[in-house]
Amino acid sequence: MKIIADISLRDIDKLFSVLDGFDDFSVKYLETNNIKHEFIYDADILLVRSQTLINEKLLSSSNIKWIGSATAGVDHIDTKFLRSKNINWFNAQGCNAYSVCNYVLSSLYELKKDKIYKNTDMLGIVGYGNIGKRLKSILDNLNIKNIVYDPFVNNKSLSTIDELLKAEIISIHVPLTFDTKYPTHTMINESFLNKSKCHSVINTSRGGIVSESSVIGRKLNYIADVWEGEPSLNINLVNHCHIATPHIAGHSFEGKVNGTIDILIALMRYLNFDESTVNKNLKIIDILKKVLSHPNVCSKEWIWHQYDHTVMGDTIQKPGGDSGVVRVHGTDKAVAASVDSSAVYCWAHPLTGGKQVVCESFRNLISVGAKPVAITNCLNFGSPENEENMGEFVECVQGIGEAAGYLKFPVVSGNVSFYNQTKDEGIKPTPSIGGVGLIKDYKKMITMDFKQVDNMVLVIGKTEGHIDQSLLARNILNEKNGPPPEINLFNEKNNGETLLKLIDAGHIKSAHDVSIGGIITAVSKMCIK
Repeated sequence: MKIIADISLRDIDKLFSVLDGFDDFSVKYLETNNIKHEFIYDADILLVRSQTLINEKLLSSSNIKWIGSATAGVDHIDTKFLRSKNINWFNAQGCNAYSVCNYVLSSLYELKKDKIYKNTDMLGIVGYGNIGKRLKSILDNLNIKNIVYDPFVNNKSLSTIDELLKAEIISIHVPLTFDTKYPTHTMINESFLNKSKCHSVINTSRGGIVSESSVIGRKLNYIADVWEGEPSLNINLVNHCHIATPHIAGHSFEGKVNGTIDILIALMRYLNFDESTVNKNLKIIDILKKVLSHPNVCSKEWIWHQYDHTVMGDTIQKPGGDSGVVRVHGTDKAVAASVDSSAVYCWAHPLTGGKQVVCESFRNLISVGAKPVAITNCLNFGSPENEENMGEFVECVQGIGEAAGYLKFPVVSGNVSFYNQTKDEGIKPTPSIGGVGLIKDYKKMITMDFKQVDNMVLVIGKTEGHIDQSLLARNILNEKNGPPPEINLFNEKNNGETLLKLIDAGHIKSAHDVSIGGIITAVSKMCIK
């Protein structure tokens, strides 16, 4: 069976390889602007994102029988035409819900910081779907005053339009509709705003839901990541906005993971896989989803995008990769930096954990093409008056020293923080390592994302199937005992230096270190990034 997939879903075939029932499937990837009738007509399945219009022009006289859209919205899909041709389709509703909630929370923080948002203000949520429900739950838990308006939902606890008009802040989470009982196209218009008490509007839904002409020139704090006529923008509106960003609220690591996984589940159901195969695959998918959503693995973009991470335009690899990279102004050189820690490894075996933290920093720098130069540390422990805490400290420092010395990755500064505890219970030993490395020619820097279809994927280093202290062991199997993986410093140094030579010679297009999530997590992040 032939599948055409948007290039943003690249390496979905790698997931097929670890699932049962997909042996006879072939996947061809196309750039978004190349998903046209002449290139997809002979495929059986089409996998897309919201930038591709699914309509008669694209699908007329094609073999397409099933369409999966790895996005929450449906306004790019002509559902009426699909029904008329008996073409099945699926969209990943709610796949980006929490990342949108994070965008709203970040917006509230900025409004609070700018002394616009007051604790007495009411936030009106428009739409009680996947995002609206989650946002309300979060706001309730944070004791942030809120109401919800959604005329389509028969729920007496929801508010009326008159109550919504009294809210000081409005956050919009509805699909873009035209011919429904309550069309959302330009629902926030001049008439609405004239009646409303709101001083701020947050729009993460679709640009056309807000009448842009009614915003310009009005005393209104407009925050948006969606724009009518994207990718073309009304520059006057952008200049008027309190916060204007690219379409990033739902375009997150978690959204991509959830969208891809939801498509795979729906595809198995459509193809009538037998129940035992589906259940086996669902277990694998569920484990992968839990690991990828773990705080130690998932994207931290909602945090770092709030800060200036571009600094004079010299940042050439943004946060979210293995290391941040900043160009040395006026030269071809660049400095890479990475901060790492592993309380779990150091708790399980302080000596090995100390080595592991240094090696993690070493690998992260090499993974972007930087030669490791030096490290600093912040050693966080419980009370040194407790023999166990002091023993952990001594062994962690010994491990750090052994690894730093062998890898020629010297510790040039650092500090120690003791007495980190509640009552008599100390924290897990948490040495943090900040490493820096040098890239002599920044044009040779690499990133973790896969670059081309059919590139060979290699694992460098010996794999022994060690799962103790991994995310799988601790968070899925609930097994907290066992040592961390052993470190062979000779192999670590040899592998790192070899990889650096291959990167310098131009033989490596992407690299990512394998850590507590294992190989499948590393490969998944390279696919999604």
